[in-house]
Amino acid sequence: MKNRNRILLASLLTTSLPLSAAWAAMSHDMPPSKTVGPVTYLSGGSDPAQAKAMNSEASRYPLELMFFWGRGQKETPVPVEWSIKNAAGRELLDAPSSGPEVLASLPDGRYKVTARYDETTISRTVNVHRGIHDTVILEWPS
Repeated sequence: MKNRNRILLASLLTTSLPLSAAWAAMSHDMPPSKTVGPVTYLSGGSDPAQAKAMNSEASRYPLELMFFWGRGQKETPVPVEWSIKNAAGRELLDAPSSGPEVLASLPDGRYKVTARYDETTISRTVNVHRGIHDTVILEWPS
């Protein structure tokens, strides 16, 4: 009986440790999430490992913002100041970016996303629906 328990324990450890290590590595690369009012978001992606981790998690967030500098280059001015206002014009969030990508979870609705860099402001209106992922690209001319 003792041998059977040892074999079972060894089997569990050998199958669960690689999964735990993979999860720890992925979560280590993810930027920390922050919550302001009804908005939970993470910002980053400047580091290739972090960008990869964020891309793998993007579908879990209804809104993804991508900040580009000139013709689709991912060389983004950091920090970009960005904000989200609800349909009534009330500001829900105003924050600096920590990289070219933001993943945000917020209630269903219509929002105005604004991003500012070097005296240039870009705005987009977005509709957020749970279960639907939308990527919004904000690009500054070079």
